[in-house]
Amino acid sequence: MEKDRTRRYDSAEALAADVRRHLENELVLARPPSTAYRLSKFVRKHRVGVAAVAAIAVALVAGLGAATYGMVQARRQSRLAEDARRAADGARVAAERARDQVNDANVFLRDLFMSFGNAPGARQRLEAVVSKMDGGWLKDQVPTAVACRIAVGYFYMRERNYPVAQRQFNEALRLVGNSPDAAPALSAIHTALFEVAEARDDTAGAQSHLRAALDAQRTLGDSETSATTLATMAGRIESADPAAAKRLRLEALDILIAARTRDLATQPGDSEKYLARGTLHCRAGHFVDARADLEKAVELDPNNHWAWYRLACLRLYLGDDPGYRSAAQQMLQRFGSDPRRDLVERTAKVTLLAPSPAGNAAQVSAMVERSLAPGAARSLVPWLAMCKALAEYRAGRFDAAAEWAEKARAVDSFAGQATLDLLTAMAHQKAGRSEEARRWLRQAQERIRTQVPQPGVDDLVASENYLVCEIIRREAEALVEGKPSGG
Repeated sequence: MEKDRTRRYDSAEALAADVRRHLENELVLARPPSTAYRLSKFVRKHRVGVAAVAAIAVALVAGLGAATYGMVQARRQSRLAEDARRAADGARVAAERARDQVNDANVFLRDLFMSFGNAPGARQRLEAVVSKMDGGWLKDQVPTAVACRIAVGYFYMRERNYPVAQRQFNEALRLVGNSPDAAPALSAIHTALFEVAEARDDTAGAQSHLRAALDAQRTLGDSETSATTLATMAGRIESADPAAAKRLRLEALDILIAARTRDLATQPGDSEKYLARGTLHCRAGHFVDARADLEKAVELDPNNHWAWYRLACLRLYLGDDPGYRSAAQQMLQRFGSDPRRDLVERTAKVTLLAPSPAGNAAQVSAMVERSLAPGAARSLVPWLAMCKALAEYRAGRFDAAAEWAEKARAVDSFAGQATLDLLTAMAHQKAGRSEEARRWLRQAQERIRTQVPQPGVDDLVASENYLVCEIIRREAEALVEGKPSGG
């Protein structure tokens, strides 16, 4: 080692920088002491002797300079080449060591995932790997070490060994730190810690880790899948804290809306992107923003059925009757003769939502009958029956409307069930059975209060079903209770 401290590397980073300079064909700092350096030390040690021969030395140097120049340059180049070779050898050895560690870790992860600890000796190998990591193995390969810690943690989760699993995830969290590019890893680790907390009935811990995972997701450009997963996970703590779960779902929706906004910044002419963001706004209860997006979607693509359908419902819900009727007419023109019965059903239903239907009665009636032809998918049949109940009510056939509403009871939606209650209440009121009408209306109101998701509080998911339910509720309450139809 060089005795003079000023001649040594002052840090590992300085050494790495010298290696990088060599690999980039730049001058490196690492080299033996130069002739000038050794001469300066000799002069300081033998000042008197040097002064005595100085004059002779000057003359000799003048005469020998030309002869020695070539030899000095040759030696210097030789030393630089040797130093560069040694630096390159050191870098290669370090890279090979890192590569071998990563390869060993990948083999471990492959074997763990293939057997998930069930192969003979797997548990012993797993414990040995944990011991190696605790001893510093992979300490310089942070991404690989984090992956191994998470994998091991999930293995112990499977074994219900929650304390050991939690330790692995916490160690992964320590390794990741708070670097700017750590968000994906932080989200994965906090999600894992959420699962540990949930398994240990630690509601506060579960909520804390869910929120941390959500915060990490906010920084990611493409977060749709992760945000959807987080919203689903929020449902798992709903029984313990339903209000917190609802807030987390709405926050996940905000992430999705932000992601679609980023998409639109680079793809402003994409109708589907506006439909996607408008649908998310609907789910979050941002109905005015949703209307603007859906209007842009149909402007860019006038044949976007879902955009027209949601737009028509939104306009009527928001009190824009002329805008609703315009959208309903557009749907009739574009989709009234479509062979797909689900498009026909939605188009007919839209025209029948207002007390004064928005379409030609004969055309709409024919569409409803066509949609009811045999061969419909089982999941669609109840919705077709609901549309028929609404058509019968608008046609003044109130008993038939109540009968078709009963046939539609298999609809897989709380909002759909409430809509059927409301249609039944209106049919009884029109048929002169006021007591029955009030009973069905009270049932609908209770269902809406306790079961139907509410805007700004819940993720509305199928928001169009909520909008239809609210439109019919206003009409039913005005008819049965005498309330203003706008309330």
